[in-house]
Amino acid sequence: SYTRGSDLTSALVFNQYLEGTNAGEWYLPAVGELAFVMPRWNVIKAAFAAVRAVDSSVAVPLDESYYYWSSSEYSQSYAYYLATLNGYVHSYRKYYSHLVRAFRRLPRI
Repeated sequence: SYTRGSDLTSALVFNQYLEGTNAGEWYLPAVGELAFVMPRWNVIKAAFAAVRAVDSSVAVPLDESYYYWSSSEYSQSYAYYLATLNGYVHSYRKYYSHLVRAFRRLPRI
């Protein structure tokens, strides 16, 4: 399971998600998708907690007061990120360190 501050790299953590999935199911969300999630943050946190209660290795906890990169670019050197503390969208230099949260595509019904 993932522990903040552990020696696992982001790539290793992301690789844990890939087990049992197909190529292309996981992606870095656009800024609008991240903003769509913000009003539902408490519901999503509760769902993660319920999953973790059953199997702590399944759901990586969400960090509440951090910045998450989006796949949306502002310019060649800047990209948009979402501040989860207040839900604001900002742009910043791409070389700056923020967290990422991969989204999984839902199957079409």
